[in-house]
Amino acid sequence: MEIFRRGCPFDELGQPIGFVTDKKVLPIQLSGGAYARKGPASIYIKTIFTFIRVSDFHELFAEEMDYAPESASQIMADAMKEAVTLEKFF
Repeated sequence: MEIFRRGCPFDELGQPIGFVTDKKVLPIQLSGGAYARKGPASIYIKTIFTFIRVSDFHELFAEEMDYAPESASQIMADAMKEAVTLEKFF
Protein backbone atom coordinates (compact mmCIF):
# COMPACT_ATOMS: atom_id res chain seq x y z
CA MET A 1 0.00 0.00 0.00
CA GLU A 2 1.34 3.39 -0.95
CA ILE A 3 0.97 6.04 1.75
CA PHE A 4 3.71 8.50 0.71
CA ARG A 5 4.96 9.46 -2.71
CA ARG A 6 6.73 12.30 -4.46
CA GLY A 7 4.33 15.05 -5.44
CA CYS A 8 1.81 14.29 -2.69
CA PRO A 9 -1.41 16.01 -3.78
CA PHE A 10 -2.80 18.95 -1.83
CA ASP A 11 -6.31 20.38 -1.78
CA GLU A 12 -7.27 23.98 -2.58
CA LEU A 13 -6.47 25.02 1.03
CA GLY A 14 -2.97 23.54 0.87
CA GLN A 15 -3.83 20.57 3.08
CA PRO A 16 -2.37 17.20 2.07
CA ILE A 17 -4.79 14.71 0.57
CA GLY A 18 -4.22 11.44 2.38
CA PHE A 19 -4.03 8.04 0.76
CA VAL A 20 -5.21 6.02 3.76
CA THR A 21 -8.17 7.95 5.13
CA ASP A 22 -10.22 4.77 5.58
CA LYS A 23 -7.67 2.99 7.80
CA LYS A 24 -7.35 2.65 11.56
CA VAL A 25 -4.06 2.96 13.44
CA LEU A 26 -2.97 1.65 16.82
CA PRO A 27 0.69 2.26 17.61
CA ILE A 28 1.82 0.39 20.70
CA GLN A 29 4.71 1.89 22.64
CA LEU A 30 6.56 0.18 25.46
CA SER A 31 9.17 2.21 27.28
CA GLY A 32 11.23 2.11 30.39
CA GLY A 33 10.99 5.85 30.93
CA ALA A 34 8.18 8.15 31.96
CA TYR A 35 6.98 10.21 29.00
CA ALA A 36 3.36 10.78 30.07
CA ARG A 37 2.23 9.52 26.64
CA LYS A 38 4.05 12.39 24.97
CA GLY A 39 7.45 10.94 24.15
CA PRO A 40 9.26 11.90 20.95
CA ALA A 41 8.37 8.64 19.21
CA SER A 42 4.64 8.94 19.91
CA ILE A 43 4.58 12.59 18.81
CA TYR A 44 6.39 11.67 15.58
CA ILE A 45 4.07 8.76 14.79
CA LYS A 46 0.94 10.83 15.45
CA THR A 47 2.28 13.68 13.28
CA ILE A 48 2.99 11.37 10.36
CA PHE A 49 -0.42 9.70 10.47
CA THR A 50 -2.18 13.05 10.91
CA PHE A 51 -0.33 14.35 7.85
CA ILE A 52 -1.57 11.49 5.69
CA ARG A 53 -5.07 12.10 7.04
CA VAL A 54 -5.63 9.03 9.18
CA SER A 55 -8.37 10.19 11.51
CA ASP A 56 -9.13 6.95 13.35
CA PHE A 57 -6.04 6.99 15.56
CA HIS A 58 -5.70 5.26 18.93
CA GLU A 59 -2.58 4.79 21.08
CA LEU A 60 -1.52 2.17 23.61
CA PHE A 61 1.30 2.80 26.07
CA ALA A 62 3.11 0.79 28.70
CA GLU A 63 5.59 3.20 30.29
CA GLU A 64 7.88 3.47 33.30
CA MET A 65 8.90 -0.19 33.41
CA ASP A 66 12.58 0.66 34.01
CA TYR A 67 11.72 3.70 36.09
CA ALA A 68 9.65 1.55 38.46
CA PRO A 69 10.70 -2.08 37.85
CA GLU A 70 8.73 -3.31 40.86
CA SER A 71 5.58 -2.16 39.03
CA ALA A 72 6.46 -3.63 35.62
CA SER A 73 4.05 -6.57 35.83
CA GLN A 74 1.19 -4.28 36.89
CA ILE A 75 2.04 -1.82 34.08
CA MET A 76 1.87 -4.66 31.55
CA ALA A 77 -1.39 -5.96 33.06
CA ASP A 78 -2.92 -2.48 32.77
CA ALA A 79 -1.74 -2.22 29.15
CA MET A 80 -3.32 -5.58 28.35
CA LYS A 81 -6.63 -4.39 29.84
CA GLU A 82 -6.43 -1.26 27.74
CA ALA A 83 -5.70 -3.38 24.65
CA VAL A 84 -8.85 -5.41 25.29
CA THR A 85 -10.82 -2.16 25.59
CA LEU A 86 -9.33 -0.81 22.35
CA GLU A 87 -10.03 -3.97 20.36
CA LYS A 88 -13.68 -2.92 19.92
CA PHE A 89 -12.47 -0.14 17.63
CA PHE A 90 -10.79 -2.59 15.21
